[in-house]
Amino acid sequence: MADKEDLSLPKATVNKLIKESLPKDVKCNAQSQELILQCCLEFLQLLSSEANDICSQKNKKMISGEHVVEAVKKLGFNDYAPHLQQILEEHKRSEAVRPKSESKNKLRNSGLTHEELLKQQHELFALAKSAVQSSPAQTTQTIPSIPSIPNIANISSMPSLNANAGMPSFNVPLLNNQSLNMPDLTQ
Repeated sequence: MADKEDLSLPKATVNKLIKESLPKDVKCNAQSQELILQCCLEFLQLLSSEANDICSQKNKKMISGEHVVEAVKKLGFNDYAPHLQQILEEHKRSEAVRPKSESKNKLRNSGLTHEELLKQQHELFALAKSAVQSSPAQTTQTIPSIPSIPNIANISSMPSLNANAGMPSFNVPLLNNQSLNMPDLTQ
């Protein structure tokens, strides 16, 4: 966790909230704005700490909205709890009707086996390789800062094990005898 000194809220947002909550003829000086900002930070830390304690007591690993509402009550802000509960219920309803996003891993849910996906990947690499080899002049015109790509023909299609991530990858040679270790996205 970051040091307390590193934590902050956007001052512009807090100042806007202060300004909107005050009557038009009342102003708030910079010192008061900073004090309110520090109070907001302290309250957020207190509330999250209390919600975390409630979460831990219930043997949960993630703080839920119910934990936050319970923490608000426990901290003595009972008047705010019904409004927070209403906001939580509205959020749950909006999440229930919201269309579900696409699968996070389309490849796993594609219905293709690992071998079929790997074959498609190799075919795409071969297609890209032949496209680059068939028009090297066009490559240098498209990317003027790279005069040529002589090592592109040496793309290794054999998977290797990436020691850093522990996942299969492809070693792609680059200019100046460097290479790029590309992950095998079919995993």
